[in-house]
Amino acid sequence: MISADYFGHVVYDLGCEDAIGLFYDAECNVFIDEDGFISWSIFEIISPNDLFLFKRNQEYMLVRHRSIPELLVELYYPDDDYDS
Repeated sequence: MISADYFGHVVYDLGCEDAIGLFYDAECNVFIDEDGFISWSIFEIISPNDLFLFKRNQEYMLVRHRSIPELLVELYYPDDDYDS
């Protein structure tokens, strides 16, 4: 379903209830979860293609969880402004 907010911005209803955030540490080449732990099994969370696109574009990315499609995964690149 596609709708618009008060300002006319397009809003997509992805049918997802919750999201998790993963922060990429480029120096160590690992993802760190919201609690500060390294995610050792990244391919249980995102697909190899998602990882490729994320590293190539080097910017924030929102994808579906690989094994739990109802869950969204927010990928943050080190240079992103996390407040926006």
